[in-house]
Amino acid sequence: RKLHNLLKRQFNPKDPDSVWCTDITYIWTEEGFVYLTSVMDLWI
Repeated sequence: RKLHNLLKRQFNPKDPDSVWCTDITYIWTEEGFVYLTSVMDLWI
């Protein structure tokens, strides 16, 4: 299945809660892996 570019590089939405961005990564520590997640509303 092909993914679609819904934003088309329009990263400044006109309304709040209309475009959200997320990312997840993991960081190695002495205790093991720690997961870091961020969630952002792109409305300014």
